[in-house]
Amino acid sequence: MSEEKNIEQRQEDRKSESLPTGQAGPEEIHDSQTVNIELQTSNEELQAINNKLQTEEMEVHHHPEVEKKGFKEYLLEGLMIFVAVTMGFFAENIREYFADKEHAQQLSGQLLQDLKKDTANLNINISREIFLKQKGDTLFDLLQQPLAKTDLKKAQELISDCYHTTIFRASSGAITAIKNELHLKQFSGSKIASYITDYEAELAVLKYIEDYQGRNEKQYIEAFMTTHFTPVNMRAGSLDKAIVNGEMRNLTQNDMTQLSVDLQVTGSYDALFITHYTRTKDKAEKLMEYITREYNLENE
Repeated sequence: MSEEKNIEQRQEDRKSESLPTGQAGPEEIHDSQTVNIELQTSNEELQAINNKLQTEEMEVHHHPEVEKKGFKEYLLEGLMIFVAVTMGFFAENIREYFADKEHAQQLSGQLLQDLKKDTANLNINISREIFLKQKGDTLFDLLQQPLAKTDLKKAQELISDCYHTTIFRASSGAITAIKNELHLKQFSGSKIASYITDYEAELAVLKYIEDYQGRNEKQYIEAFMTTHFTPVNMRAGSLDKAIVNGEMRNLTQNDMTQLSVDLQVTGSYDALFITHYTRTKDKAEKLMEYITREYNLENE
């Protein structure tokens, strides 16, 4: 580009030094011809320079040819992609495994705590049913005496004691959650579902016994109390307070005999309660032992 400027500058200088057309002498004409020749030469030089610059520019923008890859290179790239995807797949599986394991550990730990509460409540109910059964047996013996010799205040106290039924409600939070997550490998590959089924089967039996015993007590014991208790004694018995006196209403020997028969029905269900509370507790303890061993909950 500097050569172009120099040539143009020389052309300008020559033009400024030349005379007007009408005043040119022979030397000036010769000089003019020389100038024209030089101008033509300059133009040719400019053209050559432009061509050279265009060639260089084309060489600069020319894209080099890309070397074609061979089959081995494509195979290597494909293998690397396959390995990367496979490792990602395994990494995700490992992450899910540890996440599921932690979740299963939390649920089994919660189940263990729920079962501890259940067994404690079952022990309370077993003791309560044993107490009710003993009171029923004592009342039965008392009712076998002649009416005139019967301690009616003691009889009313025993009747009030027998007018109770135990109710057990298992903690179902963890069991429900685990049943919804049985697809987890930690649960699906274990026996936890079988243990839960056995436990829930006993709970269903308990519910059946509770319903029947509730109807028995209402039909037999409550009916006797509302028929023969005085108001003050009925109030005391309903509030678990001491019976006020031995007075009773419209009581006959036949009424006492009938009550002793009815007590055999309620007493048989008390015995059923004791049996099935014990079985339910046994199922709960087996489930506790299993999950403690299976999910390493020794420190829970």
